[in-house]
Amino acid sequence: MGREIDLNKQKTTLLRFSVEFDGKPEGPISLAIYAFDRGGRLLAVAPVNDGGAELSVLSTQARTAHIFIASQGEEAGEAEATLELMNRLYAYEPVWAFDPKTQVYKLLPIPADLWKWWLRCRCRVRGQVVKPVIIGGVSVQQPVCDARVHICEVDPWFIWIRKLPDLHLLRLRDELLEIIANPDVVFPDPAPDPLPFGRSISTGLLRRAGELVELNPQPEPPIYRSMTELPMESRLALTSSSLSIVREALLASRQLILPRLCHFPWLMPFLSCDELRVVQTDSNGRFDITILYRCFGDKPDLYFWVEFFIDGVWQTVYHPNMRCATWWNYPCGSQVTISLTDPRVTPCHPITSLPGRDVVLVGIGAGVSVGEIKGELPVLREEGLTTSGQPFASTLELRMDMGWETLGALGITHYRWFFRRVTEGDGTTPVSDVRHLMLREVFRHYKIYVPDPVAGWRPDYPAELMGPDASAPGGEGWIKLLYAGKEWSVRNEHVDMAYAYFESASLPAGKYELTMELGRLSGGSVSIVDWSALSVLPFVAAGPAPFLGMGTVPASDDYLVKDTFGHIVGMRLVVHVDNTRCLGDIREVHVGSESAGPCGFIHYIDKTLSSADISFTAYHPYQFATFDFSVAKGSSGVIDAVSFDDAPVGVAGKGYSNDPSSGLYARTVPVSLLLDANGHICTSAAFAENLSVYSTATDGYQRAVWLDWYAVPKAFALAPLS
Repeated sequence: MGREIDLNKQKTTLLRFSVEFDGKPEGPISLAIYAFDRGGRLLAVAPVNDGGAELSVLSTQARTAHIFIASQGEEAGEAEATLELMNRLYAYEPVWAFDPKTQVYKLLPIPADLWKWWLRCRCRVRGQVVKPVIIGGVSVQQPVCDARVHICEVDPWFIWIRKLPDLHLLRLRDELLEIIANPDVVFPDPAPDPLPFGRSISTGLLRRAGELVELNPQPEPPIYRSMTELPMESRLALTSSSLSIVREALLASRQLILPRLCHFPWLMPFLSCDELRVVQTDSNGRFDITILYRCFGDKPDLYFWVEFFIDGVWQTVYHPNMRCATWWNYPCGSQVTISLTDPRVTPCHPITSLPGRDVVLVGIGAGVSVGEIKGELPVLREEGLTTSGQPFASTLELRMDMGWETLGALGITHYRWFFRRVTEGDGTTPVSDVRHLMLREVFRHYKIYVPDPVAGWRPDYPAELMGPDASAPGGEGWIKLLYAGKEWSVRNEHVDMAYAYFESASLPAGKYELTMELGRLSGGSVSIVDWSALSVLPFVAAGPAPFLGMGTVPASDDYLVKDTFGHIVGMRLVVHVDNTRCLGDIREVHVGSESAGPCGFIHYIDKTLSSADISFTAYHPYQFATFDFSVAKGSSGVIDAVSFDDAPVGVAGKGYSNDPSSGLYARTVPVSLLLDANGHICTSAAFAENLSVYSTATDGYQRAVWLDWYAVPKAFALAPLS
């Protein structure tokens, strides 16, 4: 019989149960037995061993206890036991009645329709966390390391369909049928959940009802362009007046519903998920783990969210809308790519040493490789420009790569960069100058692990000052090479990938020779290295940036600095610098002696004989600029015959004369050309003039937009005299 025990002066009852299966599972299932009171509070839990289990509950609670049996999986082991958890675990609730005379309660066998859900299979989950970075107008996916990825299993779709209240069930049916019947109707693109730092991601797009939402990793759903295209059986079931038939029809419409969940934001409260694992991405932003899922039914429905360590704490940086971003029926082993847009997240690039005595001159910033900078040419003016004819402006980040471990073994521990001006801004007139050191500080981040009260250990990224190294004997401006013993890591590419900073913003326009030399500790001082004597090999990057796999070629003489003996003692690069601001101005339109003026009206005498004088200035002293000039008529649009689109300054066209020394463009046009433009014949019309002048200079990341000029728009109207 049930045995009463006096524990802590409270009487408890020991309940013994005999547990069997209806049928024979294909493999072993670890079970637990739970007791809850009428209010859903857990009273006791115990494992089931050898077909039997014992629960100790208070004597006053035994008679009304609810008994459940469920598998002991990851969910049961990590989650707090609740009645809701029992439901998600497909727990078996046997019929039983308390009898103090019963020694062992022999429960009816666990039905196969329940225990089949307890069988677990293994599923490999692979993925990578990346951050898109725009480089030179191209989006490049860069890995994010040391991010924490939370992998959650969403309740199977049929569970929340069965939980939907009747009114919500009918709403889902009605809205689904509306989308099916109107696939060409444009719906706003649903945005993911707001990000925790006060911003949200929204593409700002509009999508047709039949189109797959961008975040939804599902196959394209069937496109039905009318109700008549929907299979008759489905159409009859979905339009039935019976709630039970509608519910079963929706349960059978998985391929119709899941890819379109983004269109039903009101469904969000009915979706939930259980966290299975938390994994940390490696140095390539990847994760690869194995989870368990229920063998019976579909593959797991997985949802991912991400944290990143920012300002000393783990912060959520990716938490998309579960409706849009769940991998329904995840194909085990397939690649999951999680793309972060949080500006606080920095991609990572572990920095490794080249294997040999190699030094590679890579380029400027992320957008210009050495191979895209013109070298010695018959026309000297083009030297130092990009292959697109762009000069450089502002701070230029000089990028390199080298075998710093091998070089360090030779005693080569430092390097430094110089600059000197060699021509005027015209690119041809030579100037005399001496070398100047680049003295802006250079830092490098490295990764260490520090104790964390929650996670045990967490990554931390201190920054080390590499130079100018005040402790380096024998001269200024020396910058330390990386050295073994630290895990160097890119946390900010403007810091960790720059070997020196050429700060050109305050320098006069012209060509500049940039030179680099290596330093070797010898006799208590740093001396300049003879590359030839130590077999240090110079290379330059080949191919355009951004690099999706960078090649190199041996450096030609154009990139080398040699001493009087012909020995290599450094590398060089010529860049054309121009930080000149563009200028522009729209001049008054004249018809005869009358101009638009503050009121904007100009009168003409005869439409066929009168002419209008249009003029403006678009100026850059060295023609490193383009411009847009437009004359728009009323609401009919821009008049192409008198307008420019991305035209180079200093070049005439469209019937305009041009004075390169002042940037003045001028043209006389018949009044009729303006009044009758764009296919609309007018006697009177209003016009708008706009002018923008754009610098073509680059800083290696973007065009130098801060050097652009936007003229004050002007307007004029033409009307007949009297």
